[in-house]
This record gives sequence, structure tokens and C-alpha cells, in this order.
Amino acid sequence: MSPLLVKRLIRVVFVVGACLISYLLWLVAHIPSTDDAQTADRLGKALSQHYGHFQDRALVEKQGHGQIYYSHPGAFARPQVDLYEVTSDQDITLIEQAARQALDEAHARSVTLRFFEKENITLFASGGRGHGPEHLIKTEVIQHG
Repeated sequence: MSPLLVKRLIRVVFVVGACLISYLLWLVAHIPSTDDAQTADRLGKALSQHYGHFQDRALVEKQGHGQIYYSHPGAFARPQVDLYEVTSDQDITLIEQAARQALDEAHARSVTLRFFEKENITLFASGGRGHGPEHLIKTEVIQHG
């Protein structure tokens, strides 16, 4: 084989290999799509309606405390809902029941509920915001069915 043919063959193998690895990583990691985000949003809204004890988000963020939730598409097409200041066993049980009902309405297979003691908002000098260290009380995965 000529050296030029070998170089071209190596390039083809490299490009095909990189594309194949990228595709496999996309399948395995399942990068969240718009559909995943919409499912998580529908799930969070249905959960909120069934539970019925969440305050207005703008009020909670202004006061710095209160029961609030955030829904995320999550990894591997598994929506996740973070719940803050839902700490009593009775409220946790109500949320879990509401999540079971919400799965049907949102057409989701499962949801991961994460219960935090209190929301900790960190403000950055650049004007941004983020979550600081927070105390996780419980994580529960609710399956459809």
C-alpha cells in the first residue's frame, strides 16, 4: 500500500470512529431535548396542582423562604423535581401521591423527587444567581404504574 492511501485510510477510520463514539455517547447520556423539558414542566405543574400548597414563586424568591419547586428535564430522560421547605412526613407523603397522579398527566415514566430543607440562593458579583450548599432531606424515585 502506498503511504498516501494509508494516511487517507487512517483519516477515514478516525472520522468514522469519532462519529460512532459521539452517537453512542448521545444514546447513552441522552442529552435532554425540548420535549424532555416540556415533560418536566408539565410534571411540575401537575404536581403543584395536586399538592396545592406551593406559594407564588415571585413571593417566595422575594421573601427568601417558602415552599417552592423547580422541575428539570434530568439526565437519561428522567425528569427531576427539586422541592424546598417540604419537610414534614405528611407533606412528603402528599407530594409522593401527587407525583403518582402527575405522571399520567405528563406522560412520563418516572420522576425523581429531591426534598431540600431550605433553598440557599447565592448572588454573584456579576449579577448572576446560583444555588449554594443545601441540605438534602430525601430523594425518592416515583415510577409509573
